[in-house]
Formats: sequence, C-alpha cells, structure tokens
Amino acid sequence: MTASPTPSPTPTASAGVAACGPNQLALSLQSRPYDSGAGNFFWDLQLTNNSSVECAVEGYPAISLVSANSGDTIGTVSPEEPGRFFPVALVSLAPGASAFSLLHLGQAGAYSCTTVPVTELAVTLPDWADPRRVATPNQIDGCDDTSTAIVRSGPLAPDRVVF
Repeated sequence: MTASPTPSPTPTASAGVAACGPNQLALSLQSRPYDSGAGNFFWDLQLTNNSSVECAVEGYPAISLVSANSGDTIGTVSPEEPGRFFPVALVSLAPGASAFSLLHLGQAGAYSCTTVPVTELAVTLPDWADPRRVATPNQIDGCDDTSTAIVRSGPLAPDRVVF
C-alpha cells in the first residue's frame, strides 16, 4: 500500500540560493530517549548539505513508514506537527551545515491496527518528486492501515529542538 506524500510548498529561492536537491543532502535519524515517554517518542531528522554549494530547505518533510517485511510504505503520510519551537522559515545550508525536523511518534500498540515492523522511513522534501529512505535508529512498529498517523513532522529548522 503506497500513500502519496503531500509535502509543503517548494522553498522560495532567496538571494540566489536554490532549493536543496536529493543528491545534495545526507539524511539521518537520531533517537531522543530522554525526551520520550507515555506512549510518545521523538527522533531528530537531520539533513546535512554534502555538496560544495549552498542550498536551502523550507517547510515540513513528508514522512512515511516503510514495512520491514515488504519494503512498501505503510500507514498514512505524516501530518504536520505545529511549529511550536520554530516557525516555518527558509533555512540556508552552507556546505556541511545541517537542518533538523523534530519527528513526534506514537506507539502503534496504542491503536487498533495490525502492527508491522519498521526499520526505515521514506522522506520527501517539499520540492522532491521521489522520497529518500533513511534507516531508523531502532526498529519500531507501524500500523498497516491508511487512517492511523504514527509520526508527525515538525518544520525544518536550523537547530535541534530543545525541550
């Protein structure tokens, strides 16, 4: 089952800085165990400019869970987590610089759904046609239905969110 991502609008070029393309960014996820609890947990999605030119990102990444069994995306595409900590803004990335999105995840066991192991996320930025996959920090369970949102994504920001 494949859900269609609905990422936010394409970054507006500012001062000649183009939007970051998929080949310009390295993606990684970091667990935040000290910020997690009560059926909720958080990961940082980090996007690092690995090119030799400055580029920009803006908006919310669309996140889908990927079944470890089939390799297909499952569940629903991430709704947006309100920008409580950072507003939506253009983030310019010099070579080697990073942007972050706080991912807020729920425990699949709290829902009435068939659970499926997940070891990757499919990430689509606002101007990307196709998602990029990134390994999860640890295996989690996802819901194999299109009505349960396990993950919500925060806006791309120049720094990690600090609670």
